[in-house]
Amino acid sequence: MRLGNGGQMRVVEAMIACVILIIGLSATTYFSGIFTTEEGGDIEEVGQGVLHVLDNTDLIKQIIQNEGNWESKIKTLLETLLPPDTFYNLTLVSGLTGQSFAVITNMMGHDSSLSLNAVSLQQVITISLPLARNEYRELDVMLIIDRSGSMNEKEYGDVYPKIYYAKEAAKVFVDQLNASKDIVGLASFSDGGSLDSSLTNNSGEVKSTIDSLTASGYTNMGGGINKANGEFSSHGREGTFWAIILVSDGMANRPCPHDPVCDPYVGCPYAREYTRNETQIASGMGVAIYTIGLGSNTSSFDEGLLKEIQTNGYYYAPSAGDLTDIYMAIAQDLLFTVKYEIVVLTLILVKAG
Repeated sequence: MRLGNGGQMRVVEAMIACVILIIGLSATTYFSGIFTTEEGGDIEEVGQGVLHVLDNTDLIKQIIQNEGNWESKIKTLLETLLPPDTFYNLTLVSGLTGQSFAVITNMMGHDSSLSLNAVSLQQVITISLPLARNEYRELDVMLIIDRSGSMNEKEYGDVYPKIYYAKEAAKVFVDQLNASKDIVGLASFSDGGSLDSSLTNNSGEVKSTIDSLTASGYTNMGGGINKANGEFSSHGREGTFWAIILVSDGMANRPCPHDPVCDPYVGCPYAREYTRNETQIASGMGVAIYTIGLGSNTSSFDEGLLKEIQTNGYYYAPSAGDLTDIYMAIAQDLLFTVKYEIVVLTLILVKAG
């Protein structure tokens, strides 16, 4: 049975609560021993132990994102770990922005400065939060799709030809973009390269153009990159992030000046060098390049070249049906960022009496 996000969160919360309670019970036994063997107890040692237990990144993430019943969990945890007649004040503050995430206390009306048996402790925790949309980066993306004749073939287990899945995956990617900020264009290649759609924020137009692609001919990979480079030079926006996503299922075999021409299933050294040169031009303009090799047999396409020309990632799709997941992974890499946070925990403890 698949759980929805809410169900999954409840399961996670339950697991965290169980872990906390188990750790808390063990810690309670330890700290109770301290207070019974040492008159008045070692409050600083107790506090360090509490911070050690609180060094739980899943719990801290819940607090920062205000998820679940985190406040009652923290209170239960503190009251389980601390000896009776102990006042506490726990604050969680961002070490990056100074933002206060939480204050948990039972000191209302109690002035800790008047007590001789008080301690203030700090602990710093660095955590990575779930993916958050990168609102500060606008994208100019050129999709480059192989439309050579072999894209009409099916991979084993696929229902439709490779070109079908390539088009569906590219359209899914387009749907991930923010039309108010991002622009996308389309280039493709077979015997030569073609600019099929200029950079635009009209996602419907781009998807319609993607749908119109048909497969035939040879594999002029460099020609596709050349068309993308020209579009970036003509219509790429200043200050935005430029990226190419290229998918191919074959060997770079055009242009081929040799006589007789090179075996298309082996590839052409001239065509490969042309591809490298166009890639270097793209890199020189600051374009990030993602490449995708398509085919269950990696010897059937130019995997070495695709790995060589990428700058931001090479992805392998043994089945054309894998392409959507790959395009989504690239979209996450472009559109989202892992946010790191430094959390400063400050714990003030006061022993009554």
